[in-house]
Amino acid sequence: MAGRAGARHLLLTGRSGAASEAATQAVAKMRADGVDVVVAKADVSDERQVAGVIEEIRHSMPPLRGVVHAAGILDDGVLMQLDEERFATVMAPKVNGAWNLHRLTLEDDLDFFVLFSSAASVLGSPGQGNYVAANAFLDALAHHRRALGMPALAINWGAWTEVGLATRSDRVEHLTRQGIMPFTPEQGVLLMERMLERDLVQCMGVAMDWGKILGSYTPPVLSRLSEEVLAGEGPAKKDSSVRKDILAAEPEERRGLVERFLVEQIAQVLKCSPTKGDAYEPLNRLGIDSLMAVELKNRVEADLETSLPVTALLQGPSLSQLATQLLEGLDAPAAEAPEEAEDGLEAQVEGLTDEEVDALLRDLVKEEEKAEG
Repeated sequence: MAGRAGARHLLLTGRSGAASEAATQAVAKMRADGVDVVVAKADVSDERQVAGVIEEIRHSMPPLRGVVHAAGILDDGVLMQLDEERFATVMAPKVNGAWNLHRLTLEDDLDFFVLFSSAASVLGSPGQGNYVAANAFLDALAHHRRALGMPALAINWGAWTEVGLATRSDRVEHLTRQGIMPFTPEQGVLLMERMLERDLVQCMGVAMDWGKILGSYTPPVLSRLSEEVLAGEGPAKKDSSVRKDILAAEPEERRGLVERFLVEQIAQVLKCSPTKGDAYEPLNRLGIDSLMAVELKNRVEADLETSLPVTALLQGPSLSQLATQLLEGLDAPAAEAPEEAEDGLEAQVEGLTDEEVDALLRDLVKEEEKAEG
C-alpha cells in the first residue's frame, strides 16, 4: 500500500517492534522497494512512549501526514465473567492508544487518520463485550474528529487471512460458520484505499454469506441491508425447518430427531465428526468450555426457537437429558417454555473468569466420576 500511495517514509511502531519473522520480512521488502522505514518499539497505550515516537518523527523525518491505528488485544468471555481488569486490558490499546494518537497529533496537518475498528461494534459479537466496547470508541472518535474538521476514518473490519486478530484457525472457522468470510491482505488494502478515496467517516469492510449471517445475528441493520442484497425480497429470516420437522413427527420419533440434531450441533461447535458424538456422554466430558456453551445455546435456540439457559449446559447434562428438556420446551407455547432453576449454579458462575468456569466444569466431571466410582 505504501508504494501505491506514494509514501516513501514510514514509521512503524508496536510493543515488540518488528520482532516476528513476518514483520522483519515485510520491512525488508518495503525497504527494497525504496521506502524509508523506521521501526520504533513503543506501547501505543502509553502516552509518554507515543509522545517520544512523535517527537522522533518531528526531529528526524519529513512532516507527519497520516496515521493508521491498528493495535488490538482479545480477552474473550461471556459478560458476567468480564471484570474491570479484563475490560482495561482490551480497552488500553484501542481507547488509550487511539486517544493518545489523536491528542498528540492535533497540531499536525494530516491527510488521513485511519482507525482499525471491527465489525463487532456494528453487528455485536457474543463473548466479546469488552472488544465490542473498545471498537465502539474508535467509531465515536472518528465522528468526533470529523466534527472538529479533522480527517478520520473508522473501518469496521471483518476477518482477514494471514494478518490480524482473527487469523487463528479456530477463529476463522467460527467466523466462517457465522457467515463472515475472510479476505486477503491485498483485498483489504484495496478496500481501504477505496474508502479513503470516498472520504468516508465510518465504513464496514466485511465479506458476508448472507444466508449464514442472517441466521446468526439479529441487529436491525442487517435486516435493512439484506433487503438491498436480496433484491427486495425483504429481511431473510431463518426458516426453522428443524423445529417444524420435529413437531410434524410422531411423538415416539421426536426424541431421536432432537438427539441427532444435538449431536450435529455439538460436532459443529467442537469441530469433530458427528459420528464421534455420544448422546449419553455428559457435555462437560466432551470438552465444552464457557464460550462453546454460548455458541451451542445460540445454535439450538435459533433452530428450535425455545429457550436454553447457558447454566443448563454448564451443569453437564448428556445430550439425551438435554433432549428431554428441549422436547418439553417444544411442546409448550413460546411464552411458557420451561426454565430450569438457575439460581444455584448461576450464583456460582457469576463473576468467574473463563478459567474458573472451565475449572467448575472439571469439578462437575470429577463429582460424576466419584458418584459412578
